[in-house]
Amino acid sequence: MLHSFLVEHLGLPVTSLPYKDRPVSSRPLLERVLEGGNFGQYRMERTPGTQAVWQRKLYTAHSFLRNVSLSFGYAPKEAFWTFTNLWTSQMMREYDFRVAGFLFKLHLPEEQDIDRLLPSFRPFRCVTDIQGRAIFNFVAVSSSLSEKGIIRVLEETESDLGHIRLLEMAEGYRVELRYTAGSPVHVLHAEPFFTLAMANIRWDDPYAGEVLCSLLRIVYSQAILFWGGISVHASAVAWRGKAYLFMGKSGTGKSTHAVQWLKCFPKSELLNDDNPTIRMESGRSIAYGTPWSGKTPCYKNRCFPVGGIVRLRQADANRFVLQKDVDAFITLLPGCSAIRLHSYLCNGLYDTLAETVSAVPVGELDCLPDEGAALLCEETLTKEYEYLYNH
Repeated sequence: MLHSFLVEHLGLPVTSLPYKDRPVSSRPLLERVLEGGNFGQYRMERTPGTQAVWQRKLYTAHSFLRNVSLSFGYAPKEAFWTFTNLWTSQMMREYDFRVAGFLFKLHLPEEQDIDRLLPSFRPFRCVTDIQGRAIFNFVAVSSSLSEKGIIRVLEETESDLGHIRLLEMAEGYRVELRYTAGSPVHVLHAEPFFTLAMANIRWDDPYAGEVLCSLLRIVYSQAILFWGGISVHASAVAWRGKAYLFMGKSGTGKSTHAVQWLKCFPKSELLNDDNPTIRMESGRSIAYGTPWSGKTPCYKNRCFPVGGIVRLRQADANRFVLQKDVDAFITLLPGCSAIRLHSYLCNGLYDTLAETVSAVPVGELDCLPDEGAALLCEETLTKEYEYLYNH
């Protein structure tokens, strides 16, 4: 765009820069130059030489925010870091969180109350670590994000996250989320590997906190795939130093089965009731609690070796079938969070899942909502776990 501007309006020879085969309209840039002049000197709200330092900083931040959708559409990474550095130093606060050992950074407008918006994240907040490598940066803004670069709609779903549209863009992904039927639409842009994400949060929405939580969950679940982590849709119970995960479609009875374990084994405890994370460490699968636990407020920053993973199905009798190798892989795959349309996202998932099914017992449980199902499940998984690690 800059090359086109220089050629079309300032007389630069077209051969002087290397973008002859990529013509781009310079009109968006010309409109901003004509509107505000060099560095916005002639915008009406600016009064040179009479403003305090804080007023000049506020003006600079607002000027960048006014044009962020244009910048993000043409150069997302550069725009992201320019925006982050500008707002972090002037009007944004940075918060660090560590979930399942993964560090990520959240940047919020200074006036937003992090504890009110994200109460479930308190156990996972950590002191800012300059040396720590964040797997993603997430910036929440109030400005709209451009629709430029949209290629196609990948999927449209209704879930506990709300009504979601996932779109593919030339430079990554766009997520549009409406929490309830009458709520406004919130928009997220993320680059292909989910290391950078920018979200237009409608702070006037009473569900803004829930939306922010949901969008963080989406980015987190994709970003950890490149680091050997998997976000799974499951309920997780800790018992005798191990975690047991119960997967299944919504309404199958994951939470009900977890409750049966808590009744049968009084010293057991709920680790997470909706979205634990699993990752391989030194040849063993480890399950972690997370800030996302569905309707059950269970936000524990704890972890346990995985003792077994089970897919539940409602039935008129209790029956457990162990799964091995490919069958085990197929059993677990539907409960893992990943955008399945691009290999660079799926490959990390497949590698970690293949290691997982070779390290832990996996089974399918046809079950009633009773204690007998919990007793059968625990007995079978315990025997299989001992066999795996004694042979």
